[in-house]
Amino acid sequence: MRRLQAPPPPAVAMILPAAAPSSTSAIEAPAVAPPLPELADKPEPLADAMVRQQEIEQLLNSWTTAWQQQDLDAYFAAYSAAFEPANGKDRGRWQRDRTRTIGKARNIRIQWHDLSWTSAADAAATAEIWLDYQAAGYGDSTRKQLLLLREDGSLRIVSEQNLEIERR
Repeated sequence: MRRLQAPPPPAVAMILPAAAPSSTSAIEAPAVAPPLPELADKPEPLADAMVRQQEIEQLLNSWTTAWQQQDLDAYFAAYSAAFEPANGKDRGRWQRDRTRTIGKARNIRIQWHDLSWTSAADAAATAEIWLDYQAAGYGDSTRKQLLLLREDGSLRIVSEQNLEIERR
């Protein structure tokens, strides 16, 4: 889950009582605190963070559901046109390999959990998840890092990296 940081508390101007005026000095107006500077790195408002969390969860759910149901059109639709496969494969070869691997798997069950994410801009986010994969004859739990980019109004996967794999 995304951790939000509260902005720092605003600077407080402390106004001390003025010394009693002497008979020869004029009364001065109290000092006014200068305006606060704009925060350079404003945290994402809570409502925006909740919407972003829902967008990421929606992408993960549709991606893993398509994978589990072996719906290759929907599975590949989760990936950006700019997706670059890991290990230097070209997109066409990666897509052929995924089609073969997903197509021949039987009894696929996939669950994702432990989502954490960061976002520096409205159009991009980095998400990390644990993905539990089980199919006939094979199972693993993989910690994945996904770079997500907004494309045609929806988040899409631009890069996918396996950070850790535990065979089951």
